[in-house]
Amino acid sequence: MELSAAGVRITHEGYFLRVPERGIHALTSRVTEEENLFLLAHMGLAEVDPTSWRLCIEGLVREPVSLGLTDLLALPQHEVMSVHECAGSPLTPTVPKRRVGNVVWSGVRLRDVLELCRVAPGAAFVWTHGLE
Repeated sequence: MELSAAGVRITHEGYFLRVPERGIHALTSRVTEEENLFLLAHMGLAEVDPTSWRLCIEGLVREPVSLGLTDLLALPQHEVMSVHECAGSPLTPTVPKRRVGNVVWSGVRLRDVLELCRVAPGAAFVWTHGLE
């Protein structure tokens, strides 16, 4: 899978950390609100233009596909609630910070996307590169 570089703007370069000022006691709901969730990026933050972004799937598939955001949004959407946690910062390993939250991830299942391109027999792995 590959993400095209068109329509991508880096908003923060390098290491970026946003940690809520209030501690664990501020977590009062089952799902952590976005303003109370930590944000950590080791390589920078990218802002992607949703009209030009493409997900290209090729390789050991019978039908290579290129999907835009609207294509993905037209597929069945699923939600998963899970704990989002960071083990700590190598830059400040002795400074305690609250880096945990309960989040709801939503989107298209990988299985559903791969079914569109009819994965070839013998294919065993998904190799990704791009904005991750």
